Amino acid sequence: MKRATFLQLVNVIGIDLAKISVCVLVLRVVDKAGTKFSRCLWANIVLVSAVHIAEIIVILVQCIPLKAAWNPNVKGKYGDSRLKFQVLYIENGFDAFTDLTCAVIPVYLFQRLQMNRRTKIALCCLMGLGAITAVCAVVKSVYTKDFHTPDYTWTFRKPAVWFIAEILLGIVLASMPALKPIFDKAFHLS
Repeated sequence: MKRATFLQLVNVIGIDLAKISVCVLVLRVVDKAGTKFSRCLWANIVLVSAVHIAEIIVILVQCIPLKAAWNPNVKGKYGDSRLKFQVLYIENGFDAFTDLTCAVIPVYLFQRLQMNRRTKIALCCLMGLGAITAVCAVVKSVYTKDFHTPDYTWTFRKPAVWFIAEILLGIVLASMPALKPIFDKAFHLS
């Protein structure tokens, strides 16, 4: 349970940083196109960060002292476990919304750019991959209902796969500027 608690914190921080990175990448494209898109992305960054900070706080105060969460010999106060799951559902919803926003805004903007059709399609497909991370967030929510079992560490294995997939896709999406030369050579885009 000690490792599970630590890994929950790592997952939340990892997903938050991946979301912020993708939003900042999209901001680099959007800043030149219009302020309403920039405001939307900044609002996403603030809201997702606030939700993830709330989730971290809930994880850290689930048991006081926290050591009572994994050590049955330590007496402690236990919080309402339903709160943890409600925050997780809210987090997954905001994650999905952020992913869809970061996928749709660039696709909308790229359609208006004057560039090679092949390049435009490749860019739209790559940025559209953000929609897959939204699917990861929804699937995590579906598996969250199974956490009410006595040994949630065993039931956590299914959503853990989706947590990891979401983080890794976020890293790939945020790394797109560095991947451009590879795509240019592979698809003869330039």
